[in-house]
Amino acid sequence: MNGAREPRPGDLLETRRVLVADWGIETVPGTGEEANWKLLLEALAHRVAWLLRHNPGKLVNAMYVLDISEARYEHAMGESTTEAKALALAQVILERESEKIVQRRKYASRQDGHPTGQYLEGTKEAE
Repeated sequence: MNGAREPRPGDLLETRRVLVADWGIETVPGTGEEANWKLLLEALAHRVAWLLRHNPGKLVNAMYVLDISEARYEHAMGESTTEAKALALAQVILERESEKIVQRRKYASRQDGHPTGQYLEGTKEAE
């Protein structure tokens, strides 16, 4: 991926799980981590192209739910062909889904059943 961060072990499997569940894609494992990210991107681009042709409203709704900025959406939609639009949107979606996984992991590690001290400073319960 050419996002801002390096994928961590487990990101690929978790991202694949989310894309299969939320986007209805099917992927075939490739060889090596980078090849698998590429396969995910291609499978997602295929699904996005289908949505562009047959149900663009559902795609726009998904962009909203994923909190993808209008600027990023419009930039991808500025591509010349449906396939190029789909690939650009798939890249944005893949990056956003990966970001969400990282955020979930980050906040889940803070919630082990007991709030950390930083959330309780200055409250009566912390005393």
